[in-house]
Amino acid sequence: MTDDLPSKWIKTGPIEVFEGTAARGEFYAFQIGVFACRADISDIDMRFSDLKNVQTDAVIPISAFTCFNTGGVDWRGKSFEKVCPVRAGKVQALWCGVQIPEDIPPGEYTGDVTVFPEGLYPSQVRI
Repeated sequence: MTDDLPSKWIKTGPIEVFEGTAARGEFYAFQIGVFACRADISDIDMRFSDLKNVQTDAVIPISAFTCFNTGGVDWRGKSFEKVCPVRAGKVQALWCGVQIPEDIPPGEYTGDVTVFPEGLYPSQVRI
C-alpha cells in the first residue's frame, strides 16, 4: 500500500474525525495514513490527548495511547523512540492503539491525535 493512495481516500479526501467502538479492557488498534505528496518527510511525531467522556468526568489518559511506528516499550519495559520517514510520493500507515481501562464507564469519549511531520504543518484528527 505504500505506492498508491486507496481509492476511498481519493474520493473522500482527508478526514477530520475518526469514530470507532471499543469494549472495556480492549486494546483498540487503528490506523492513520500519511501521504508525502510533494517532498520526503524525515520523521513523524504523534501526540495524543486524553479521551474525555462527554457525559461524565471519566478520562482515558494519554498514557493509554501508543503509535507503534514512532516508539513504544520494549520487552524489558524500557521506552524507546523510532524515526518514521516517508519518501515523497509514498503512503505510510501509522499504527496506533489505545488500552481501554476495564473499569471505565461506557459512553462517548472524545479527544485528538495530532500528526507532526518534521518541517511541515501538523494535522489534527478528532477521535
